[in-house]
Amino acid sequence: MIKHLLIFFLIVSLFPAKLLAQQNQDITGLWKGTIYNDTTKKTLHYELAISEEKGELIAYSYTEFDFDGKIGIGVKKVKIKLKDGKVYVEDVELIDNSYPVNPPKNIHQYSVLTLQNTDTVRTLSGTWNTNVTKFYRPVTGTLSVQRKSDYVPTYITEKLDEVRVINQIRFDEAHHNNNQNVVVDATPAKQSVDTSIAYQQALAEAAQKRKDDAAKAAEQTAEQNKKDEAARAAQKQKDDLAKAKQDEKTAVENQKIADQNAKIAAAAAAEKAKAAPAPETPAAAQIATRKMDNDNIQKVYYKSDSLVISLYDNGIVDGDIVSVVMNGQVLFSKQMLTLKANSKTIHITKDMPDSLLLILYAENLGSIPPNTGLLTVRDGQSVYEEFFSADLTTNAGIMLIRKKEEPVTSQ
Repeated sequence: MIKHLLIFFLIVSLFPAKLLAQQNQDITGLWKGTIYNDTTKKTLHYELAISEEKGELIAYSYTEFDFDGKIGIGVKKVKIKLKDGKVYVEDVELIDNSYPVNPPKNIHQYSVLTLQNTDTVRTLSGTWNTNVTKFYRPVTGTLSVQRKSDYVPTYITEKLDEVRVINQIRFDEAHHNNNQNVVVDATPAKQSVDTSIAYQQALAEAAQKRKDDAAKAAEQTAEQNKKDEAARAAQKQKDDLAKAKQDEKTAVENQKIADQNAKIAAAAAAEKAKAAPAPETPAAAQIATRKMDNDNIQKVYYKSDSLVISLYDNGIVDGDIVSVVMNGQVLFSKQMLTLKANSKTIHITKDMPDSLLLILYAENLGSIPPNTGLLTVRDGQSVYEEFFSADLTTNAGIMLIRKKEEPVTSQ
């Protein structure tokens, strides 16, 4: 590929000068300069490589672009047209790029340049703009490039070599050294070898410089990455410490809230327990543990199949409360004794035993101990009155006994 690389100042006597060269309008060669963007207000590197093959101009452009501080490079094939003393440059296609983002489609650059000649310098300068699309407004600016007259490779020649189109670019020495006194070896073969060797050396030096620059940039990047990593680690340590302190503070606050809620709940429970009535004990709860005065159990004989049992206080009403249990079943439950009768009817069935024990259980002692009262039993037209006395250790008892029917004697 190197043998096809751009060759300057060759074959001066082998080809006739073109009409364009005679008119001092030859634009073939390598052009190097800058491009200015009216929008970003930035000036960046720009190059053109133009050669002529069978009367047709072949050209490529090299442009730098600024993407928010990051420089991207684009190499394009361009179309050159000469008209009315102007040089028109139009993008054809993008053949290589190092853009950090995908370039927008259907965007082309159009440049209108003027060739200016001095004794030693040839310059192309003018304005440029991009086309209008549905999504983008046109961008404008200016550019200026000068034709090179040395053998040092440029950015565009290196890029064209990379993408394997450098063999399309050739220049005539007579054109390239217009208005200069150049001594050229008359032997084309020797001249080609000399220029090829010089160009190869320059290309190797440029490649080594790129390699050195890349190594230096990599070293700087690694150093910066190291600093950034250390800064991130320090910041993370600082953030972790701040988070730990905040978590500890939050935990303390949460514990305080939990303790306060526990106190409130305990106080509420205590208040509720205080306000709630004590569970009521069942009637005659301790009847089994109290003694029975068996020697003083009173007896009532009955004959009806139903009995009315009534309770009274026997004199002074002092708040006596009693329960009456008949054969294990509560007949009166915590009944307060007053001067008014509290009565219950007992229905006597055939399956009931002949003897029914009424136990009078003192639920309290009243204001005047012991607990005393009057129990009456109405058996048909007969009424039996039985006084009783009980306390918190001894129960009173009344036995109801069914009368046996007397046998009928015959006369």
